[in-house]
Amino acid sequence: MPQRYVIIYQLSASQTIVDLACRIAQEQNIPVYRICKRAFWVEQNEGVKNILDAGPAEFLSLIANASCVVTDSFHGTAFSVNFNIPFYTVVSVKKKNNSRMESLLRYVGLMDRMVRDNVGVKRFSLTTYDKNKVNNSKSKNIFPISLNLKGIGLEKTVVVLSILLLVIVAIASVFHSVIVPITKNNTKINDQLYNAYAHVDDFKKNVYGEDQTPNMENSVFQDKSIVGISCWGDSFNIAANQQTPSFGAYIAAACQTYVFNVASNKDNIEMVAGRQGGVPMIVGPCDIPAKKESVEITLTNEYGTELTPDFSKNGGLNPVTINGVEGVVSSINGKYYFTRSQSGYETFVYQPTPIQTRAMGIRNNDTSIFFIGSVDKLESKDRMIEIYQKMAKALNTDKFLVIGPVSGDTAKVNEYNQALAAAFGNKYLDLHSYICSDQILKDNKFKLNEENKKMAANGQIPKAFLLDPKHFNQTANEAIGKRISKKLLELKYVNKIQ
Repeated sequence: MPQRYVIIYQLSASQTIVDLACRIAQEQNIPVYRICKRAFWVEQNEGVKNILDAGPAEFLSLIANASCVVTDSFHGTAFSVNFNIPFYTVVSVKKKNNSRMESLLRYVGLMDRMVRDNVGVKRFSLTTYDKNKVNNSKSKNIFPISLNLKGIGLEKTVVVLSILLLVIVAIASVFHSVIVPITKNNTKINDQLYNAYAHVDDFKKNVYGEDQTPNMENSVFQDKSIVGISCWGDSFNIAANQQTPSFGAYIAAACQTYVFNVASNKDNIEMVAGRQGGVPMIVGPCDIPAKKESVEITLTNEYGTELTPDFSKNGGLNPVTINGVEGVVSSINGKYYFTRSQSGYETFVYQPTPIQTRAMGIRNNDTSIFFIGSVDKLESKDRMIEIYQKMAKALNTDKFLVIGPVSGDTAKVNEYNQALAAAFGNKYLDLHSYICSDQILKDNKFKLNEENKKMAANGQIPKAFLLDPKHFNQTANEAIGKRISKKLLELKYVNKIQ
């Protein structure tokens, strides 16, 4: 690493973060590096060098020795304060989960370091600040440890940094619990389920298979012996606001079982089926090197569709197995690559070969819920039905539930739901009709204003149920989770619900 550099540590895609870091770097004539939390999906940006292999010690060292840190992370902010490193914390105006960072910055008198992503910043100051002069007693109480890591060899500081990481995380947890308690709106979700789905703690392992990390030996997701419920689909299966539980979290709470969110934000039905195995992904002929080197691959399926996996969530994809070789699929600049996990023998793939995904070997024993929320991701009624049938056939059980689309042209949504009802009978749930009916209001004791009532009457999802133009808010997710749980009970897939 150079002596002077700007480091980016971001948890969410943000052009503001990239632009801000690059402008600071240009002004100071120094390079920009990015610590990649999800190394296999992060975007490539001109002028930004991605660091794909930073562990806890490397992470701390990179922040401690940086000229400036640009982050949207609470912990990135906390470490920058503790190490007395100039920083900017970028918060999203669209999210309501910035309270931890805002409270911390206000507490230590550094609100000038907070940047909202809809506001351009024209001036940047790389002047360090003295924590002892900023809200004296408060800053000392929150961050009692101060280390000078400049110039210290990485090998000699691993133990110290690891201890520091644990201490800071513990301190941050205490700070969060005392200063900024999380409001769960009186939901009945236990902390384990809530944290797993809502990502409220960046340092907790996500046991539900949403983490991008390819190998999670200690993850419940890796355990074949645990049989639960798997939600296969697109962004509608994942809470749009990361501080809001998905409907799967409410199913888990109601059915008292594990619910695995095997979904990814931008995937269409063919990509979902590729991860699940109903319509496997096919890799074209290629030469897999003996060493852990990347090789470009093509991804299609039996329909001849060119597949473009979304890497914002792992969604049960990695690690994959190709012709007996385990590795990970990644994407760079629109091209796809395979990198084996361990060195071995050079392997030739002579013909189009199905890819075995992580989820195919583990999650097909579960009760499965198939749900593509947007009708725009469905090519035709016949293709949709055929794919869902193949996904059901790929299961090791007959326990599955098909949920019809809810978003898009109302006439098309109704048309596709009618087709699904005819094809799957009792194993189908018309969620769109339920959301637009009076029944959801009765079941959950909701009241809608006149505008929302008119929307429901016209077959549109009421604004009261939306977090953004498409996705459900927490109110809707809770109601949907309860409705799906009731359906699972009707089908005798679960014995009881809470």
